[in-house]
Amino acid sequence: MIDNPPPAPDQIPQYIADGMHRQGPQSLAAIEEYARTLQATIEEQDEKPMKEDELADANEGVVDVEKKGG
Repeated sequence: MIDNPPPAPDQIPQYIADGMHRQGPQSLAAIEEYARTLQATIEEQDEKPMKEDELADANEGVVDVEKKGG
C-alpha cells in the first residue's frame, strides 16, 4: 500500500481508486491490461450497427438513456 498516492482522475470513482492504491505493481499491470482489453471490446461493440429487433417500435418510447464515455 502506498502512503501518498497521486490523486485519481475525476472520472475514476473513489471506491475503485481506493482499491487500486492497495495493489502491487504486478496487479496494477494486470488491471491496466484488462482495462485496455475491456475498453477495446466496448468500443468495438459500440461501433456495431443495431439490429432491427433492438430498435424501438413505433408504439414504444425510450425510458432510459445510458451515457457513453463517462
